[in-house]
Amino acid sequence: MEPLSWNSLHPFEGLTCDLQVEAGFLQNERGLKLAWRVQGDIPLVRWTSQVGRENLWEQTCFEAFFQTNQHPAYEELNISPEKEWKLYRFTGYRTGQHSVSDLSWQIQVEKKVDSFLVQANLLGPWPQVKRYSLTTILYLADKPTHWACAHPKNRPDFHAPFAAAIENTFP
Repeated sequence: MEPLSWNSLHPFEGLTCDLQVEAGFLQNERGLKLAWRVQGDIPLVRWTSQVGRENLWEQTCFEAFFQTNQHPAYEELNISPEKEWKLYRFTGYRTGQHSVSDLSWQIQVEKKVDSFLVQANLLGPWPQVKRYSLTTILYLADKPTHWACAHPKNRPDFHAPFAAAIENTFP
C-alpha cells in the first residue's frame, strides 16, 4: 500500500505530558487503512480494557470519523488496544446511531517500551471518503485525555466537524 498521510494530534486544553500522538489515513481501491501511533512515556497510559466491546470510548480508544457525500450521515470507528472494535453509522450529528458489524477488518497492535501502534485495514470497496478525522482517547491514570488535530473551544467533541456541510476538497 502507498504511504499513509500522517497528522499530529493534540490534547484538548494543552495537557502537558511526555506523549506524542499521530494518526494516519489512506484510501485506495483495496479499502481504508488507518493507523495511530503513541510515542513517549507509554507507562503513563492505562492500556487494559475496563468495559469490553461496548462503549470503547470509556477507556483508551483509537477513533476514526469519516463521511462520504451522504451528508449529514457519517461513521465512527472505535478500536481498543486489545483489538476490540465497533463501527457506528449516524444519520446526522449524534443522531440515528446504529452498529455495523458485517465488515472485514484486519487490526494489528504493536506495543514497545516507548511506542504503541495500532493499524486497521477495512478490506473491500468503500465509498469515497470526503472528510475524515482521526482521534484518540488516552486514559492517564483514571482521567481521559482527548487528542485530535483540532478541538472546539468549549469541550472536546469529536463529532463536531461532521455537523457542517461537506467541503468540496479532500483534506
